[in-house]
Amino acid sequence: MLEGLQAILDKEVVLSTVNADDLLHRTAKVEADYAKHIATFIPMGDTGDFSKRIVRLVTNAKTPKGLIVADYGYGKTSTLAFLWHECEHQDIVAVPPFYCASLLDMLNATYGWVKFRLERRQPGLIADLDEVYQKYTTATLEEMAERYAREHGIAKVTAIGMLTDMLEGGSLVLELTPSNLLFFLDAAAAIVLRAGFKGLVLFPDEFQQYFSKGANLRRIIQEFREFVWGLDTRSNTLGVVLSIPDYAESVIQEQGRDVLHRLKKDNLYYRLQDIYTMEFPAELWRCYVETFKLDKTAAQILDKNTLRAIGQITERRDLGEGPRTVIDSFKRAILYYDDHKSTYTPVQLVNDFLESNIRFQAQTNKLKSVVRQVLSSSVVNTPAK
Repeated sequence: MLEGLQAILDKEVVLSTVNADDLLHRTAKVEADYAKHIATFIPMGDTGDFSKRIVRLVTNAKTPKGLIVADYGYGKTSTLAFLWHECEHQDIVAVPPFYCASLLDMLNATYGWVKFRLERRQPGLIADLDEVYQKYTTATLEEMAERYAREHGIAKVTAIGMLTDMLEGGSLVLELTPSNLLFFLDAAAAIVLRAGFKGLVLFPDEFQQYFSKGANLRRIIQEFREFVWGLDTRSNTLGVVLSIPDYAESVIQEQGRDVLHRLKKDNLYYRLQDIYTMEFPAELWRCYVETFKLDKTAAQILDKNTLRAIGQITERRDLGEGPRTVIDSFKRAILYYDDHKSTYTPVQLVNDFLESNIRFQAQTNKLKSVVRQVLSSSVVNTPAK
């Protein structure tokens, strides 16, 4: 089998998001896993220009903010991973996509990745990074201790000891303020510049978890507002691009429209659903053909009618699941061609849907029920069927 075809078969349809702890303790593995995924990622739509805008704004010290919006399965993490790769390629320290449920996740993920990058270029600056990290985690602990001491009528030093024991035992999560996070990011960005890099960018993923972490949504939105407004008043080589699903954008719209406006201010707002039209599968396959030099082989694997049929399914949420359905269909087509040495047609595509060989399809897929209803009709229930 051609190398390019094998690369498509080996491609993981679902890219799992790492957490902040992975970026503290397993950075090399995270880097390798994301790099492997990006090797077969094809930027579509405005994604390439989006990455160039991030690089330009960061290197010009504009402190850009951005937002990637899409439903589940529509490539948010893969898109962030591509942006991460492009920024790193331009000598920007880019914190790869990480599961972000708190401001503390941003601090820990940034600390872990910046330390990893400094180890390769300027290990002498790690002590400075450690000092800043300790400064703001300690400040957070002291702020919590002051409140705990007031609420329980004990001395602050006693509260610090108790909270420290709880933190080490894993029963306490630090509450980081937006201002302390911003001060830490400022310091980290400055250290990155001293190391010879061009800037620092964060790619927090699954950020809807941040809004669902507690019942006091108003307080959480206000905390997020303070963070975004803080970025908006800065002029340094720091950038943050978040990803959220559609419903989380609606939450921000209802509770903090001004925050959403600021996130759109730098022209780094992208709705990925706009990419996945009926033409998407044909365009993606054309890009694969060019990238892996599959000219003659490609024409034998998939014809125009099949690509159009995949596109018709993909653009409807009640039938498919965006790019995951497309990649799964491509894999089935390649396997079919490898086994039968003939073209994968719409007939084989429908059969694969009926037999659930294509894993990523809508839960209430009308395609299955309609096809089975038609096949059971007396009109088509003939020997020729």
